[in-house]
Amino acid sequence: MENISGIIKIEYAFREDVATLRINLSTSFVEEITFIDSSASNRNNRNKWSPFYFTPQTAELQITPKLSDFGLIYACAVKSRSPKDRPEATAFVRAAQSCWFLLRITDANGIARLIGTTDFPAKFSAGISIPPSPAGYNGYDLDFTSYQLTPPVYFH
Repeated sequence: MENISGIIKIEYAFREDVATLRINLSTSFVEEITFIDSSASNRNNRNKWSPFYFTPQTAELQITPKLSDFGLIYACAVKSRSPKDRPEATAFVRAAQSCWFLLRITDANGIARLIGTTDFPAKFSAGISIPPSPAGYNGYDLDFTSYQLTPPVYFH
């Protein structure tokens, strides 16, 4: 397998839409994830992974082990950028600020990891940059952060 860097896909699910999540810690793999049936509630077909749009070649995953008063934790941060200050981006940013997420992050080697769990989901934050010069970057700096008791696990 090659060692190609970069995140090629970010998918998200709302924590409240996850019915079951089973992780095998001895193998570090997700064994099962199921979603609440959206037809049985007013969830607008949110019973799946949804693609998260970001500017290509701007996403990165940082996993940092930290010693806390409660033992070792893993700070997981997914950072990316989204171009342009536009109404649809602003609408997502406003709505997402109050939600908890699970993320499926796929790197350029095709390896997918789970960031966040139902007990320790990821929180979203975003800031906007509108530069003084036309040549500068105009858009959102996006960040999902989760503090987990175990390192992120993999999908088969």
